[in-house]
Amino acid sequence: MQTQPSTDDRKIGLEDLTRSVRTLVRSSRNLGLEATKVAERELAMAIQVSEEIRDRTVSQEFLKRARADKLSSKFRVDAHRGVDLLFDAVSIAAISFTDLLEGILDEQRPDPATQSEN
Repeated sequence: MQTQPSTDDRKIGLEDLTRSVRTLVRSSRNLGLEATKVAERELAMAIQVSEEIRDRTVSQEFLKRARADKLSSKFRVDAHRGVDLLFDAVSIAAISFTDLLEGILDEQRPDPATQSEN
């Protein structure tokens, strides 16, 4: 004979659900942050290796001449500014989204047990 769970066992309150979602969001955020840290370290290592290869294959004198070229120099400055803008936008979006989620999840809700019916 199969017994039915009691009413108390079957009730899952809104706060329980919110707490579970909050934990999931924070865990996902932490996982995302750790993945971003790993990606940044890998990118930094790739850049360092690329610079070392460049320095071994291109003379410093030739590199200085190439960097002094007016058109290349302007393009370099514009490219750096573009990359900065891109990362500003990505950072702003990520932080805003995280703040929004945490604001929604951390918002205090009235306790239905203490509310009077209108």
